Amino acid sequence: MAISIRRIMCAEAWEKPEWPQIMKEYGEEVQYPGLEPNPDREMYERLESAGVAQFVGAFDGDRLVGIAVYCKTVVPRFKGPLLASSDALWVAPEYRKAAAGLRLIRAVERFAKEDGCAGIFWGVKKGTRAEALFARLATPLNTLFWKPLR
Repeated sequence: MAISIRRIMCAEAWEKPEWPQIMKEYGEEVQYPGLEPNPDREMYERLESAGVAQFVGAFDGDRLVGIAVYCKTVVPRFKGPLLASSDALWVAPEYRKAAAGLRLIRAVERFAKEDGCAGIFWGVKKGTRAEALFARLATPLNTLFWKPLR
C-alpha cells in the first residue's frame, strides 16, 4: 500500500471510476438534515477556474482512495490574510489505519501554505474519528450549528 498524494484537477477526480463510490460513502458518513449530498461539478470547476477551489487526491497506484477540497478566501473581519477552509475530506475506510488521512491533511496544509494562506479552517462532524484526530492537530475554536430553513 504505497499512498501518493498530489494536487489534482476537479475533472480528474470526477473521471476516476472510484468517484461515484467515494461520493456515496462520503455522503453516508457526513449527512446533514435537509441537505442531500449532490456535488455540483460545474460549480466546482468554476470555482477551480477562479482559483478558489483546490483539489488534492490520495492514490494507491492509479486508484483514488481519498479526496480533499479546500477553498481559498478572505474573511473581512481579519482584514487581509488569505485563508483556507475545508470543503471536503474523505479517505476510503480500508486506508484510514494506514495514516492516509493524516498524510492527506498534511498535504492540504502544505498546499494551502504554498498558496499563500495564513491558516486553514477544518470542519468535521461531531462524534467522528475525524473530530478526535483534529482535536490533536488543530485548535478547536467554534461549534458549528446547522438549522434547515426549508
